[in-house]
Amino acid sequence: LEEFSQFLSCLLQMKLDDFPLPKYLYPSAGNLYPVQTYLLIKPERVSGLSGGIYYYCPREHNLVFLNPWSDVDSRIYGGNQPIFEESAFSLFLISKLSAITPMYGELAENFCFLEAGHMGQLLMNTAPNYQMGLCPIGGLEFDKLRYLFELESNQHLIYSFLGGKIDPVQTKQLFGKSSKDERSIPQQLQEHLQGKLPQYMLPNDYVLMDAFPLTANGKVNRKDLPAPEILVQERIFIPPSTPIEEKLAGIWATILELEVNQVSVNDNFFDIGGNSLLATQLISRIRQFCQVDLPLSDFFAEPTIAGLVEHIEVLSWVGQDIQYSETNIEEIEL
Repeated sequence: LEEFSQFLSCLLQMKLDDFPLPKYLYPSAGNLYPVQTYLLIKPERVSGLSGGIYYYCPREHNLVFLNPWSDVDSRIYGGNQPIFEESAFSLFLISKLSAITPMYGELAENFCFLEAGHMGQLLMNTAPNYQMGLCPIGGLEFDKLRYLFELESNQHLIYSFLGGKIDPVQTKQLFGKSSKDERSIPQQLQEHLQGKLPQYMLPNDYVLMDAFPLTANGKVNRKDLPAPEILVQERIFIPPSTPIEEKLAGIWATILELEVNQVSVNDNFFDIGGNSLLATQLISRIRQFCQVDLPLSDFFAEPTIAGLVEHIEVLSWVGQDIQYSETNIEEIEL
């Protein structure tokens, strides 16, 4: 009963020292609050409450018993019949038009709809805090229940819900497996960073730690950081096969201090010992050898010999085309 009471307390009337009228956590036209809350509680489904029909009084924060439980034909819930049978209670937001019509006339009903919408959203936002589910429903034949609520002729149902306790086991069965990310944490980090950083800035290794080792001054103690585990990945070696690939492999080998036969055309420059400083030297030598203005950013985007060859061929073709065009310009005097 305590949790159910806390759930309904979101509709509780509040009194402010500097404001003469009572206030609530939801808005109402003219501060009239014509929408009232009623509940149908099933027997032995809400601890501490007998089955029956209740009116919730927001001023006193209590439930006013109206009528005992009467067997309800679940068919009046239409397509929501299975949900009703599993639910512990039904909640009804009912307007009292006589409380608002004198001020707003024909607009009274519309303002009741708006108020009930705000109340419903507040209730649905609050319910999960107490492990409760609240499902808005429609298609209810309320006229067959109306007599139990002792309503006046100017009171009308606007919004109805079915509610009950959330079963953690069932929730885990339904969503636990599908929501679990089976990728390792390093894989998730790598995929996330790929959308944030250029390729050359992506880490090669990840080390998961509970906490960083610190020095006496509270700074990270780099000397005590554990070395990453070296994972041996299968490498597909593709030797250079064209003159330009062989020349580029030679430049790579010189800068990285490797043997030429150790360089594959699909090797990532940064994976085999390269860094941004060496990349700058590499681009400078390629520009001298190929006579093309290769942007450093293009190399960072595709740091392999195969990728370089493709860029160089495109740049060489564009350069030749521009040079050809310049030699075929015809000047016309005007």
